[in-house]
Amino acid sequence: MIQPIQVMIVGAQKAGTTSLFQYIAQNPSICTHPQREMVYFVNDEVYASGYETAYAKYFKPGNNNGSVLLAKHVMAMYSQDALARIHKHNPNMYLIVVLRNPVDRAYSAYWYARRRGWENIKTFEGALEAESERMKEGWYTWRNCAYVHNGIYHRYLEWILEKFGKNQVLILTSDELTNDAGKICRGIYETLKLDSTFVSETIVRHNTSCLPRSEFLAQTFSRLLANTHPLKRFARSLIPGSFTYKIRHKILKLNEKGFTPPEMKRETRYRLAEYFKPYNDTLEKLLGRDFHYWNHI
Repeated sequence: MIQPIQVMIVGAQKAGTTSLFQYIAQNPSICTHPQREMVYFVNDEVYASGYETAYAKYFKPGNNNGSVLLAKHVMAMYSQDALARIHKHNPNMYLIVVLRNPVDRAYSAYWYARRRGWENIKTFEGALEAESERMKEGWYTWRNCAYVHNGIYHRYLEWILEKFGKNQVLILTSDELTNDAGKICRGIYETLKLDSTFVSETIVRHNTSCLPRSEFLAQTFSRLLANTHPLKRFARSLIPGSFTYKIRHKILKLNEKGFTPPEMKRETRYRLAEYFKPYNDTLEKLLGRDFHYWNHI
């Protein structure tokens, strides 16, 4: 029996969503996908193929009866089309959003884009300078490199809250997740009416900073992975999606090395903090929560 998705982490990128996803997925009553992200709701071509096809690719048909289905895509919150599709799929879906200081999130997203081969500009400041021109080409094209754009949270949360209502949306901060991930997991289990006494292992941090050993390989691989690339289309027609994901993931991991990003330039941090301040204030009013500490340099 094909089950609808009941819980989805929809953002934000580089805010701790991968760790939270891994923590709550440990609960035996939850079934989820092995892929980093479930692109079904955000990708027009994949969505057009239908949920039955996506269900077979991302989940294990026949093995999850009675389980709560959990999905994740950290860019879903930024797309009204994706949110509309999610609502149509299951208007009672429980959405989870993790927010992070937008200055730190932007910097982390830049280094992640370098790691994945999406970003070819060698300085954060240069990438910030290029963002407005890139965005003119369309948000979807440059969504992973929209470092400032993706940190203006209130506009996207307004969509989510309007579509789903406050009772179906859990909004966390990365600081809360760092301080007590176990408590957050227990709260999620309680909301989902699962065994809240189950203890998730929350010590390990997932998706930590790395850089590619070869930027050329990372950028080439990124182009090959584009849905429009003929080689990917050909491979997808011959090889099951779950198997191609394992191969892709292994190649990416082999090309990665540990990395600690340098400290952001103070003038850059100051400029971004000043830019985000009015948006953080608007977010405070929307959610009735204090985000003033994000404005500190």
